[in-house]
Amino acid sequence: METSSQLRELTDFIEEIHTLDVHNYQNKIIVVELGHLANNDENRMLIPIRLNAFSIFLVMEGEFHITIDYKNYTVKKNSLFTLIDRHIINNVSSSEDFKGLHIMAEHDFFRSSTKDEKPPLEIVNSGKVNPIIELQENDADRLIDTIQTLKSDMLRSEHFYQERLITNSLANLVFEIWNIMMQQFQTNTLAAQQTTYEQIAVRFFDLLLKYGIKEHQVSFYADKLHISPIYLSRVIKEITGKTSIKVISDNILMEAILLLRNHQLTIQQIADKLNFSDQASFSKFFKKNTRKSPVEYRKLFYGR
Repeated sequence: METSSQLRELTDFIEEIHTLDVHNYQNKIIVVELGHLANNDENRMLIPIRLNAFSIFLVMEGEFHITIDYKNYTVKKNSLFTLIDRHIINNVSSSEDFKGLHIMAEHDFFRSSTKDEKPPLEIVNSGKVNPIIELQENDADRLIDTIQTLKSDMLRSEHFYQERLITNSLANLVFEIWNIMMQQFQTNTLAAQQTTYEQIAVRFFDLLLKYGIKEHQVSFYADKLHISPIYLSRVIKEITGKTSIKVISDNILMEAILLLRNHQLTIQQIADKLNFSDQASFSKFFKKNTRKSPVEYRKLFYGR
């Protein structure tokens, strides 16, 4: 079921990062206090994790470095990083003085807390292009206080209405964040209007999320967007620093690495899931991008 899959991905992610404190309410919402990632933690996080949840990173001190869907980000003090859809996360590292908070909630739990309220589409699309929000100190303090209230509610197991308390606190946090985004949008701190390139990039990544496992050609996405493959590559290069074929290739590679974690799948089955013509073609692609065969990679990182 989708819910159990989301829960497994949330707990898998928690196991892979260095945490100072974890609050977990029935695996529906998790609040994590993050500290500096030591070298061994960073090496472990070279292995990608699929995170399928509403997710917020708030940096209180130092810097946090993370790769989301093949794009590198640096999140600095008093900055917020929000994720809504399914994402692949890897290459997590930080400065030595890093301290932060990470909130993850199941999509169903998140929607129930906000009563399906949604921010304006312009805000959603802006977040897809650049998910980092720089905060004023008073806004950062307000969010931290709201998160502390959420953590306190998650400890009140004796309360007959604990889940209602938690959903209310989560809603308060989300609405505070959306309010900050809307205020910045109106004052042009966020781009008042997306450029044509940004609009195309948002639509491209939505398509990649939907079709990326099976569709490997730039022409497929260009046709869906009603533009030429050359123009699409120019747009994606401008937005991400990578060509569209590189982004598509990175997506396939990350999916392959995630599938290799499942020891029930043979290499041939993984090749089939990723729509390669045969196992040899998949192995050639994989070795070209990692310098290791799928079998070698699985043994090195997953011990089998």
